[in-house]
Amino acid sequence: MESRKKVLKFNIFQESACYKKPFSFKAAETYPLPPYSTIKGLMHKVIDADRPYPMEVSVQGSYESKFNSFQTIYFYKSKNITTMPMNIHQLFNVKLIIHVSAEEKLLEKIYYGFQNLNEVVSLGRREDLARLDNVEFTWAKQVDIDDDDNEAVSIKNPIYIPKSQTYDLLH
Repeated sequence: MESRKKVLKFNIFQESACYKKPFSFKAAETYPLPPYSTIKGLMHKVIDADRPYPMEVSVQGSYESKFNSFQTIYFYKSKNITTMPMNIHQLFNVKLIIHVSAEEKLLEKIYYGFQNLNEVVSLGRREDLARLDNVEFTWAKQVDIDDDDNEAVSIKNPIYIPKSQTYDLLH
């Protein structure tokens, strides 16, 4: 069974990025792609949301290489500020393809928000600037991989796939 859905597609380039893993303490390790929560946060920021909006996100992409950067990190505990040198893992030349699915009015609001930005876009840390190469409406099709009538599905770029959607594939 195949269904089509209107989605927003983003092509994003970042010269460098760190999508920090939350429990990496000795070094700021990075995920290879931005987590769904990071992308949803960007969408909510662009529309200046005052509450969470339901949306589904797909992210795929690649990077040329990884490098390490040595930085001073500031820790704030009540009135005390301490510093610590930390190794930051960063990705170089990141190319992302992001699809966002939501109610059509919300997609239009996000699209309008990106067309009328008042500041630069960052994805990951505040200093991880992002260049929007393309923002467009497109159609995505959902394919049931258990349907015998479907052809093989090929994936051209690394992608996150939720465990809940891969369970049958792995067992």
